[in-house]
Amino acid sequence: VLSKYFEKDRENVQFGENTFLPIYNVISKFGVIEHPAVYPRGYFIPMWTNAGTYLRDLHADFGYIGLFLGPYLLGLLASYFWIKFKSTGSLFYFVMLTYLYIIISFSVFYMITRAASWFVGFISLLIITPLLEKYLSNKNKTI
Repeated sequence: VLSKYFEKDRENVQFGENTFLPIYNVISKFGVIEHPAVYPRGYFIPMWTNAGTYLRDLHADFGYIGLFLGPYLLGLLASYFWIKFKSTGSLFYFVMLTYLYIIISFSVFYMITRAASWFVGFISLLIITPLLEKYLSNKNKTI
């Protein structure tokens, strides 16, 4: 699909539309932008499929800069959060590392950040984790 995508070069998406699809969906509910496509465009390779790698979505969203900077930033952030988690044991760094690993694991098939369930879970845990860490640290102080 990635080869066919480059060959056809006919997708026209807004900046970051595939990467931040849940945000675009919410904004479109207010009529600010047109509702983006739910599924990526399919290509015939000798069967119809739309299962491209995340590189396709990064290129459609950010051009060639995204194609090269995206994987680099994923690796850099995963390394950073792994080091921070190992040194501090913080749940926040663990959540960040886990969600980066989910992006990396699904990258062969799909840009998982397009999924609302991934996005809602990520935002929810970013809100809950500091509260949970504070609760656990207070609980440990009283024991």
